Amino acid sequence: MALRDVIESAFAGVPHPGDDRITVCSGGDADEVLACFRGRTSGGFSAQQLRHHDYALSYFSEDALLYFLPAFLIALVEAPETADTIQTRILWMFTVPSGHKPRDREAFDRLITRLTSRQRDALLQVFEHLHSQRIYSADDVAALLEVFSSHAIHAA
Repeated sequence: MALRDVIESAFAGVPHPGDDRITVCSGGDADEVLACFRGRTSGGFSAQQLRHHDYALSYFSEDALLYFLPAFLIALVEAPETADTIQTRILWMFTVPSGHKPRDREAFDRLITRLTSRQRDALLQVFEHLHSQRIYSADDVAALLEVFSSHAIHAA
């Protein structure tokens, strides 16, 4: 199965968050994120569009993040040169926060525990693919494995 198919299959059951639940705040960049993603499905974005709005990953609600994450992952896999800034954001998202406020760690833990085992497997395959392309390091892949092993695994 192609990696794109693995990603799409793993996240296929994630419902659209609703246009009123795309962002966690309003104003400035959050309003731009809302304007870009409101009324849209997770498919149909070019890697260039997602690169231009890579900061959306920081403004999405948890529900929106889980819904739109596959589009960003597919952009990483299929157009890594174009999705260069997305690489950094995805890596940051799945790195344990240190030195941050406790609520940052709580939000991180909540996100990780919401991922199903199939979604975790898809993410791991993306990280391994990017490692094979010399985009992510072996340490990055190991860190993701550590994050997943330190959180309870949801049933698929």
